[in-house]
Amino acid sequence: MPFVFSTGKFTPSDTFVRIESLGALIRYTRARLLHHERITLEAVRFYGWRELRLGFMPYFTRSADDLGQKPLAGIGKAEYWCGLGVRVLNLGPRPSYDPGPGHRIPSRRPGPPNKRLKLTGGDRSKGNGVLCPGGHGLSSTTLAPARGSPAA
Repeated sequence: MPFVFSTGKFTPSDTFVRIESLGALIRYTRARLLHHERITLEAVRFYGWRELRLGFMPYFTRSADDLGQKPLAGIGKAEYWCGLGVRVLNLGPRPSYDPGPGHRIPSRRPGPPNKRLKLTGGDRSKGNGVLCPGGHGLSSTTLAPARGSPAA
């Protein structure tokens, strides 16, 4: 079962990291804790299902003692695997031509019509509905809410 986490170089002194195991990810996280690393999620763009995988793009800022005084804009490419959680998370600096969340990038042709996600079955107001192809629910048993969040 594949798992990949990677982060590109945000500054000339930063290093490229590619991790393929949970143990290595925990060691990397503990090492970055010494530099007071902080990643703040700004927005997420979803790109739809491909079989049992949901593609999405996180927009975030990254800051740490060894990355300079200002938070650095980042962008990612990720996949949620139905029933398994996030299995791919690649992060890197946001290119200067991407204004980030809340801003539209000019397009040469109009995009597809805006369609709302419609959940089938159940009482939608209670959150009952199908989120994964084949009827699996979308949930996370490995991620805890951030401190100070309403869910914490």
